[in-house]
Amino acid sequence: PYVLDFYCDMVRLCVEVDGSSHELTTEHDQVRDRYLERWGIVTLRVPASEVLRNLQGVVDLITTTARTR
Repeated sequence: PYVLDFYCDMVRLCVEVDGSSHELTTEHDQVRDRYLERWGIVTLRVPASEVLRNLQGVVDLITTTARTR
């Protein structure tokens, strides 16, 4: 029932790039994250500002997280 920004089924990792609109949907995001956790999917939330400011750092974080899963 949810649309994910990015998802890797092999490691059951969802990556969400959160813009300023997510500040208003915190409760909805938490409900969605709990739903995904029931399916063994972990959500990694990354602020959009961090993607723009430090793309390589975000890529490294995603890579490290995926490797540990």
